[in-house]
This record gives sequence, structure tokens and C-alpha cells, in this order.
Amino acid sequence: MPEAFVVLNPEAGSSAGDAAEPMLRGHLSDAGWTYHICTTSDREEMSQALRAVMRGGTDVCVAAGGDGTVSTVAGALAHSSVPLAIIPLGTGNILARELGVPPEPEAALSLLLGSHTTRAIDALQLDDRLFFVAVGVGVSAVMMRDTPQLEKGRLGRLAYLWTGLKALVGLQPRSFTIVVDGQARNVRASEVMVANVGAVGDPYMRWGAQVRPDDGVMDVCVIRARTVWDFVQLAWYVLTRQQRRASNLSFFAARESVRIDSPDQLPVQGDGDPVAHTPVQVHIVPRAVTVIVPPAP
Repeated sequence: MPEAFVVLNPEAGSSAGDAAEPMLRGHLSDAGWTYHICTTSDREEMSQALRAVMRGGTDVCVAAGGDGTVSTVAGALAHSSVPLAIIPLGTGNILARELGVPPEPEAALSLLLGSHTTRAIDALQLDDRLFFVAVGVGVSAVMMRDTPQLEKGRLGRLAYLWTGLKALVGLQPRSFTIVVDGQARNVRASEVMVANVGAVGDPYMRWGAQVRPDDGVMDVCVIRARTVWDFVQLAWYVLTRQQRRASNLSFFAARESVRIDSPDQLPVQGDGDPVAHTPVQVHIVPRAVTVIVPPAP
């Protein structure tokens, strides 16, 4: 009889934990699975519970929440044989979209219980934490830091957009020193993003076809936009898959590490959560965790 350990974040996105939990229990029970559900929004509680589970063993760990919850669960599974299943309940659900996991929670759970395959993906290591979507400094970190949880639940991705527009008013690019695999570059930018996946916040927008979560490469995206109009133009190029035409967007590939420094201490976000301040150093961890995904067409 298969066994699952479920981490359910009741505060993720616009989904209520008291609605998600009965759905999880019902489908797992009907499928004949044994399971335990850990309901918490506290990252340390999640980590403690996952460490205990990894010592005792389980067939699969399920992350029911947003990208922050997914990164916490996936980080605990790194370099183990236990696969990760994602039930997207968050605001962005970027990693789930990147991997083709259905956006509807019931459909995502049906994927786990039905026909599926697995995919080993890379991680971005910052200090003692692993991230699987991106580590960003600049506008994205301000958006994640300043968007209230209540607004995320009420407005979804629009809450980030509103916060981002406010952050862009009077925005001035900052000076950064970026060290990519030992090679230093001095740039002025409004955002430096170390991306593990190509998906951005919108389902139809991607950094580019070259950004993949399983290629052993971190893609450093440097955005030099100065005004709201610059960001509108950049969004158009990204939306229409013409990223290379955007004069205010540059890419660098890193196969080992990226260090980001700035004269001022700037906020840093990892997978949608405020996590640090500059300077930061990010390392690539190839094939860090195995994720349950739809079968190849």
C-alpha cells in the first residue's frame, strides 16, 4: 500500500486549507493510500516534520502550497530517492507550470495517483537553503517583500503586479558586481535574476527556451529597464518570444556559481519569499530532486 507524507500550507495563495485538506484525504483514501498530513505555514515546522519523515521513510512527499512550500519540501528531499509531488495552491505556482503539473489541485492529485513519470531537476543553493525557481535581487525582491499575504489571497498574481508598479515609480537602476563562474562584471540594473526555470509570473511569458530546470546551468538575467514603459516593452518582447531583441535584457550562463554584490544592502528573494540581503552567492546543484510530472506525449 503506497504511503504519502503531505505538507499542506493553509495560507498559500487564495486556497483555503480547510477546503484542500478534505479533498486530499478523500482522494488518497479512495485510492487506498496511507498518508499523514502536516498542516502548517511555518517553514521550520515543515523542515522538522520532513526530517523526521526522511528518517522513517515514505514513498512520496507531497507539497500542497505555493512555490515557497514546494522549495522547502523539495529541499528536504534533495539527493534522496523519495520523489516530490506538487499540488499547486499558491499565487504563482511557477515550478508546477514549468513542469507541466496541472494547475487545478484535484487534477494535480490525480496525476500522482494515476499515470505519471518523474523528472530530476536542478536546485539553486543559497547558504543552507535550496531554491528551484529563481533567486532575484531588485524589483522582484521588493515585490515579494511588500505584497501583503491578504492581497495575494484576494487578488492572486495581480497583487504582485500592483506592488511592482508602485515599486517602479521613481525607480533608478542600481550598481551591481556579478561574478559568474569567477568572471566579474560590473552592471547597472533594476533586476538581477538567477533563473532555474524559464517560466515568469505569467503563464504565457518565459525568459527564453534556453532556460531549463534540468540542464545543470543557472541563467543569469540582467534587466536594465529604467521606466514603466521600459518594462512594458520588455514584457512585450518576452511575451512574443523575442527576448534577444530586448536591448535592456542580457543573459549569462553559469555552470558553478554566481555572486551578486551591490554598494547598498538590497533585498533578495528566493522562490517568492524574502530570504537575504546582498551580497549573496548562489551555487548550482544538478539533479537535486526528482519530481512527479505528466508522462511524455
